[in-house]
Amino acid sequence: MTLICLCTLLVFNAWHFEYIPNAMDDLMLAVDDEGMAHVVSFAGGTIIYAMRTAAGDSFVWSTEVVATGAIQPYAWYGTSVEIAVDGNSNPHITYCKEGYDPYSPALCYACKDSSGTWNSTVLDTSCLKIGIACDSLNHPHIVYTRNAPVGWDGIWHKYWDGSAWVTEYVVNDAGYISLVIDNKDQLHYSMGAPLLDDQRQFYHYGLKDSTGWHFEHMGSYDARWPIGIAIDTDNNPHLCVEVYPYDQFYVKKQNGTWIGEDITYLDFRFSTCITVIDDIPHLLGWYPYYPYDTYHVWKSDSTTWSTEDIHTGVPQSMTSDEDGYIHCIIIEGYQPVYGTNRPQPGIEQARSENIATFPMPTIARFPLNISLLPTASFDELVIYDITGRAVKNYRSLDDHGLKHSISWDGTDDRGRQVEAGIYFITYQDGDQRFCRKVIIAR
Repeated sequence: MTLICLCTLLVFNAWHFEYIPNAMDDLMLAVDDEGMAHVVSFAGGTIIYAMRTAAGDSFVWSTEVVATGAIQPYAWYGTSVEIAVDGNSNPHITYCKEGYDPYSPALCYACKDSSGTWNSTVLDTSCLKIGIACDSLNHPHIVYTRNAPVGWDGIWHKYWDGSAWVTEYVVNDAGYISLVIDNKDQLHYSMGAPLLDDQRQFYHYGLKDSTGWHFEHMGSYDARWPIGIAIDTDNNPHLCVEVYPYDQFYVKKQNGTWIGEDITYLDFRFSTCITVIDDIPHLLGWYPYYPYDTYHVWKSDSTTWSTEDIHTGVPQSMTSDEDGYIHCIIIEGYQPVYGTNRPQPGIEQARSENIATFPMPTIARFPLNISLLPTASFDELVIYDITGRAVKNYRSLDDHGLKHSISWDGTDDRGRQVEAGIYFITYQDGDQRFCRKVIIAR
């Protein structure tokens, strides 16, 4: 087997994947009008913002510290971070700081001023579940569950009217909030209760139009977790619902009627990852058995769901841009990965002095002996196919006595034999990242 140089951008056919630098926990994703990704994450009390920007015929990630002293609320009781991007590509971020008890963190909002400096504001002394979105005037709207010393304190709405923050009480409910704003500046939120009991039923859906707030039950769904929501061109909501204990439903509103479809048979778990492109729903699910794989699932016609295995890991966040391309975050082990099917520049010859250069690839056969540099020191080696799907992961190589040589038998992480074709082998050695290309023949 021979090798090629590392590319600053690894590109594969329809889907492209890359690691997100400095990203840690609770990652959330937004995309601007130019199709550029914006990511916010929580890292040990620090809120980190990362933006992917074009650089010549490639892309780079720039990262910034938004705020320190943040907290990660108790899992059932809070949302660590959320992000929205306005029409000027400016990020708007919500996060939490310590409140009056562990279950009631303070609600904070951060944005950049005209000089590019991050400024933070405490909007409320208590919050639980948060959704944020921007309207056509580039004003942020935040809908959140509030807690109080005596119990739930309902759903509240805060928004910037151009000169000040306005506070509005919404309804006496509580739960996980997901928020979107449509092309008429109407607010749509979905809500799953953190703990649903027999004493109280929670509304699943809320709409604010020109006449005020309206609330609806989608049906008898025992939804105890966040509900994904997206809007089609007619401003109808589409939702992805997990019903206790593990049943999966796709629900939409059509001609004023809620229509639900049990998609548990697809054998994926979907969480909140849903978007609508040309009125076709797209979801990201994960196969709930090790090794975990992420699947792109979409409604190819009125009755049939199509699926494709796109990467290894569990999907965390998903959205689409104005051109109809998907952007997502997948957690691969403990590593956050950004993915998109938006067309990328071609594979670029690297120019950094930290990049090793190798001869062009030749044809090889299984078993494939992978010889590494004698100085290599790394935790993971990943083999991708031509679509960008990670087919084989070698982790903690030193623990298996595989530091400098690996024999790949041609099976993927699930024990299936891979096809002949082009494969990319990647690993990191210090500040150098290596990409090896091999053409496999049978």
